[in-house]
Amino acid sequence: MAHFTFVVATTVPPSEAFHYVADMRLFAAWDPFVVRAVEVVGPSPGPHSEVNLVFAGLGPFRTLPLHVTAFEPPERMVIEGHTRFVAVHDELSVTPSPGGSQVRYSASVTLVGSLHWANRALDVAAGPYGSTAAKGLRAALGGEIVAAGPTA
Repeated sequence: MAHFTFVVATTVPPSEAFHYVADMRLFAAWDPFVVRAVEVVGPSPGPHSEVNLVFAGLGPFRTLPLHVTAFEPPERMVIEGHTRFVAVHDELSVTPSPGGSQVRYSASVTLVGSLHWANRALDVAAGPYGSTAAKGLRAALGGEIVAAGPTA
């Protein structure tokens, strides 16, 4: 299993930051590994939203369906998805801070089925992936990364 977490501090007010990060259709705007997000059930963000995220260059792992399992605006959202090869659990939270907000994004990815043996290698790759996603969100929100890593 791979896990990464990052926290971005921004001057964006909490409700606006939540709305932006919770809108799964916008993931491609800040996560450079996502080519596009196709809304399946809308509207996003919302309590029953579903999207298919399309990633570049991953062959049969290219499309990942995600759905919202918890939606508590403007503070928290949980999304989950799975294919026959991977299970994903992501949680985002937004807290007020002096002059804006802090956005925390935590993701867990587990290879399943015939690929479960490669989870240790996936864990190694999670660091660079998480750092790249954190930089994208920092740029999108005009903030700074205040924590990043496997247990940030």
